[in-house]
Amino acid sequence: MTRVVLTDMAPCNILPEAMVSELMTRDNPYARYAYGLWLWAGKGYFGDGNWAYVQGKKMERRRMIGELFNKSVNPVTKLTNLWHILTNIISDIFFGYGESMFKMIVTYILTVFFFAWVFAENVNILEYTQALAISLKNMAGMDSETIRGVSPLVDILNVIQTTIGILLTGIFGFILGNKIRNQ
Repeated sequence: MTRVVLTDMAPCNILPEAMVSELMTRDNPYARYAYGLWLWAGKGYFGDGNWAYVQGKKMERRRMIGELFNKSVNPVTKLTNLWHILTNIISDIFFGYGESMFKMIVTYILTVFFFAWVFAENVNILEYTQALAISLKNMAGMDSETIRGVSPLVDILNVIQTTIGILLTGIFGFILGNKIRNQ
């Protein structure tokens, strides 16, 4: 069997059948991901390139999960893989690896409702609708006078939610920019 190096590929529209077969059957998710990105983005199918990226990340996660149960893999590598699997799963669920606008919006909305519930439960003076308005303000980075200084827990929750809101807004901008650029 001959080994195919991705950098040896000539930039053409049609790859030899043997090279495509080698890339798609190889047990290396990076080769499949790189091939998918190169093929689809090279032809102008950016949406398909995004799909290939997501599939490559999922294959990477499956490979690392397989290495967890392999006795010949170093325990340090297993521990590192465990961390990478965890972050991979979180990135998939909450953001769709930075490719899913739907998952991003759902994450944003659920974060608003979750923190509104936490504020309504921990601050006796708030109704849920007031807590929802405060939660929306926090996600936009605005401070609310209503719950300032109520308790240290609420102050910490304000800071945590504002930080999460700013990060989610940044990721949302990244995803939106990719969607606009790839149209």
